[in-house]
Amino acid sequence: TAILSLALGIGANTAVFTLLHASLWKPLPVQDPHQIVHLVRSKPGSGPEGESTYSYVLFRELGDLAQPFGEVIAKTRFGLRKFSVDNDSGERVVGEAVSANFFSALRVNPAIGRVLHAEDDTLLGGDRVAVLSHAFWTRRFQASPSVLGKTIQYKETPYTVVGVAQQGFAGVEAETAIDVWVPITADAERASLTNAHNFWLSILIRLQPGSDAAQAQSALDGLFRAHIAREVLPTVPAPFKPILEAQHLTLRPASSGLATLGRLYEKPLQLLMAVVALVLLISCANVANLITARNAARQDEISLRLAIGASRGRIVGQLLIESLMLALLGALCGVAVAVWACGLLISLLPQPQVPIAFDLRPDSTVLGFATAVAVATAILFGLAPALRAYRAGRSRTLTSGRRTTGQSLMGKFLVGGQLALSLLLLIGAGLFLETIRNLRAIDLGFSPQNLVTFEVSFPRGTPA
Repeated sequence: TAILSLALGIGANTAVFTLLHASLWKPLPVQDPHQIVHLVRSKPGSGPEGESTYSYVLFRELGDLAQPFGEVIAKTRFGLRKFSVDNDSGERVVGEAVSANFFSALRVNPAIGRVLHAEDDTLLGGDRVAVLSHAFWTRRFQASPSVLGKTIQYKETPYTVVGVAQQGFAGVEAETAIDVWVPITADAERASLTNAHNFWLSILIRLQPGSDAAQAQSALDGLFRAHIAREVLPTVPAPFKPILEAQHLTLRPASSGLATLGRLYEKPLQLLMAVVALVLLISCANVANLITARNAARQDEISLRLAIGASRGRIVGQLLIESLMLALLGALCGVAVAVWACGLLISLLPQPQVPIAFDLRPDSTVLGFATAVAVATAILFGLAPALRAYRAGRSRTLTSGRRTTGQSLMGKFLVGGQLALSLLLLIGAGLFLETIRNLRAIDLGFSPQNLVTFEVSFPRGTPA
């Protein structure tokens, strides 16, 4: 019973921590990820949904200015793209276009072949070359080296495969595993590259060691505001001018990548973390009551050991070790619970067109968290019962065989705490279910039952 109670509490905490870690904190599998920052364009006080992108013209200007501070990297939004090897366009892959220095600045090496070079990405027209992810190369081409030099159809356009990225690297978005990368200038229309009003790129910077981030931010923000005033504001409609004038550039640490989906759900996940912490407290109170009852039945043993010279530290230490063993077994079961719970949490999120692909495998950080929670839990539910058992054993009269009796204030407190926390969670769950009911009861003006959405994809060049 104790192990199952702890498995529930520790497993729930480990599941939410795993999702937070995978979506927000897990470093990119590149060298020195702490040097990578995200160049955020937004107005003060806006959240992730208020962030804007950049034009290719602005990217080039920012790249020239940032050279003393670091290297600027650009990428487009990822999405499902048509892909084929033998002109069969039924397959879809997750692809994105990146600047030529994307791999070199991130310090991602090729597993075979090469990555993108500067000559692959020029305004005169980028080379139609592609780099595959290691996972996609293994899955689609069985890790065959013969893929180098092969012509593939990407977005119904021929590209030549020149390399495969190093194993473990799947892009800079934690929630998405990219299959194919191509150069920006090969993927985009020329009009998009020269239009200062076309905002479509996300920008990262790898700062040089010793660079002053505040100074870099000030310089880049000054160039951005001058560019907007010169190239954009004169021709935009009046309602949009205050929005553009309020925007600034800031540098945000991005050792874990852009973490777009994680930042969008960061506050709900933190709230959920607080809720599962209450679940763990309820589990601890339950186990503490069980341990207290078990220790009460062992008063003869404890009294005898004290009578023949056992010290306080020996008695309390043994009981704490027993509690730690229970907690570690609970944590082991809790990791299994967490793996299942993570999948459940992901299924509750709105599913985008590109499937969510967080890496939720328990790594050393997650296992370390589960172990730390187990140790803290053992101390939390084991220390007070151990001290009480020692005091009860010391006061026991061995000659008469009488036990020290009386109502346990600690037991009453634990039971009362369990009921109070359980009632709090029950009220919160009721409010949450009421919110869901209200959302489902909104009148959409039509019946949504049995309705589906679909997309029609026409071959390139089909007349409108």
